[in-house]
Order: sequence, then structure tokens, then C-alpha cells
Amino acid sequence: MTAPIPILKNEELLLLRAQAQIERGQLALATADINTVRTSYGLAAYAPFATVAAARTAVLYEKRYSLLMEGAQRLVDLRAYGALNATSFKPGPNSPFAGDIFTQALPIPLNEVSARGGSVTAAACP
Repeated sequence: MTAPIPILKNEELLLLRAQAQIERGQLALATADINTVRTSYGLAAYAPFATVAAARTAVLYEKRYSLLMEGAQRLVDLRAYGALNATSFKPGPNSPFAGDIFTQALPIPLNEVSARGGSVTAAACP
């Protein structure tokens, strides 16, 4: 017997949309998407976020536990927000770049390196 494996769950799509809305400054819409995920598990809803930083923290928390063991999303999120460092994870012994400790495990696409001006070190989002 075989069954299809979903590549993206609706939950992940909602959290990705919330993440995009946060970066656009649409905190009320982001809160609604995050709360849709939370309430589906019987968890309490968040009050509307007052700051982008609070919203980012909440969406990263939800993505961390909602998508646990389903892929490299956590590493991508940490790198995107400049939080992938030695306090997040222990660096490997053969890490070629001090600023990006998971380069061997999670390569940086060439387009991303080009967008960073050739830099492979993590940079905080504006």
C-alpha cells in the first residue's frame, strides 16, 4: 500500500504567509494566520502583535514546533534572520566559514551569495 506524502502542509503555508505579512508590516494579518495554526491545536490565540520583533519571535516559535523533524526549515529561518550561530547549534569541526557554521550541511545558493555581494556570512534582516 502506498500513500502520497505532502510536500507542503496547509499549516506551513499559513506560517510562511504570516512570515511574509510580518515583513510587509501587516501584523494583524500575520497574527490571524498564526492564530489559525495555534487554535487548530487547541492552544490559546495570541493578542495582536505590537512590534515586528515580537511577531517574528512568535512565527519562528510556531514554525519550530509545527514543522519539527520535517526538513531544514529551522536552519533556513535562523540563517535568514542572522541567528544561525554557535549559540544556536554547535559548529562542525570542518566548518569552512566562521560566520555560517552550516555551510557544508546547508549550502548557500549562488543567487543568495550574489545578493549578499559575495558574502557567505549571515546578516540580520532589516
